[in-house]
Amino acid sequence: MPINYYEILGVEKNAGLRDIKKAYHKLALRYHPDRNPGLPGADQKFIEISTAYQILSDPVERARYDKSLEEGSLEQFMEYWEDLQAKRRPPPPPAYYRRRFTHVVYSRKTKFMGALIVLAIVFVAISIPLLLLRTASRQNYLEARILYGRKLYFEALQKYDRSITEMGWKNPEACAFAGYILTWNLKNPAEAIKYLRKGLRYHPNDSVASVIHYLMGINYIKMNNKKAAYGELSKVYPNSNFADSAAYRSGLILCLEQQDYRASLKIFRNLLYKNKNFDDARYFKAYCLQKTGYHREAIEDLNYLLKRNYEPGAVYYHRARSEIKLKQTEAACLDLKKAMEFGVEEARELYVLHCNDNRPPEQP
Repeated sequence: MPINYYEILGVEKNAGLRDIKKAYHKLALRYHPDRNPGLPGADQKFIEISTAYQILSDPVERARYDKSLEEGSLEQFMEYWEDLQAKRRPPPPPAYYRRRFTHVVYSRKTKFMGALIVLAIVFVAISIPLLLLRTASRQNYLEARILYGRKLYFEALQKYDRSITEMGWKNPEACAFAGYILTWNLKNPAEAIKYLRKGLRYHPNDSVASVIHYLMGINYIKMNNKKAAYGELSKVYPNSNFADSAAYRSGLILCLEQQDYRASLKIFRNLLYKNKNFDDARYFKAYCLQKTGYHREAIEDLNYLLKRNYEPGAVYYHRARSEIKLKQTEAACLDLKKAMEFGVEEARELYVLHCNDNRPPEQP
């Protein structure tokens, strides 16, 4: 059916070129396909508007169109116009027949979903290898526990070593167990310290950190590095299961190595406050009391130890030392005799120096 292009542009038949241009620009903006991607018929409407403008803005073509409109022969004009456009249209380039590209405009939702899918693919590609590493680490860790229960210490150590990776399962615990095996079972202090230091780099919780510091202290003691041992033992958390053992060993270092008797005395008193039957702590408390001149209090602790039959030879010897300081020579000589009966050689020397007959009894 022929189209009335004046009606398409919404102008009068006698409209000037300025009015035609104004009407065309207004409608072209309104029906442009890029501004109406989802509007049905927008493409066809835009083509009609463009055709109307091409005809009515050209004086020669407009006159020919007006004449056809008056004579009622618009169909002939349309055939003429289509032939004219076909002649004007340049032939497509050779590449046109080989391949055609179309510009696709994606909506925001499509772009968002595409980005989400890409991120999901990347996440899966990264997660699967990490998951496999973590699974292998967990398996090695559990196998190490079983091997240790069977007393296969070297094999257990190898499994713990394999379980320690950057994405490992319980890395701090694995390092602590490896250090424990090397400390007590394989007796390799230097290698144990390497594993224990590695365990601290994985930021263990307070409980595991206490185990690691305690084991490092033990290994430094074995390596005769008492200063480093004291530093590690002092880092054990007070509420840890190893707190008392660490405090006891710290007290021994202060007492026997550094001769800081008052500081070690404080440690041993705190240990006995928590557990009065901690006989080792009481024995060294008595020793520190002797070194600081509190002999009566030392004798009280030594008497308590004798009632519990704790190392009687050594206890009799130390009680005799305090009794000598308190000028209780007769009691001291009796204790020295008893100490000699238990094979304490130092008691024989004191007996010769302080007892009246100057002759120690014969050894049984």
